[in-house]
Amino acid sequence: MLSIHQRRRDWFQIIRVDLTYAGIPMAKVAKICNRDPKTVEHWTLDGEPKDTDARIILALYQKFCPQKFYNHMKQIDPDYVGAAVTASRPSRPKRSFRNEFQLEMFAA
Repeated sequence: MLSIHQRRRDWFQIIRVDLTYAGIPMAKVAKICNRDPKTVEHWTLDGEPKDTDARIILALYQKFCPQKFYNHMKQIDPDYVGAAVTASRPSRPKRSFRNEFQLEMFAA
């Protein structure tokens, strides 16, 4: 059951449009989820996959359509922080006073 702030995922857009355009046909999605292709077709029309199947599909979506996955997750959860943001390394910190002082002390 969806809460007030949750939105239903557009499985038609995810499976039939984006993944198919990325080269993953519905039959491949059905095989990966170990489901009948008609079941996957039902998800795109009006159904909702089980939690485990939804996770598999979203993992495929993240792997093959990373930017669209990021945009989709931002629509579902505005506080979502994508892997691209969390995986980026911070810039190297500048030398602090302590480091410069230590260098002066041990430079002799």
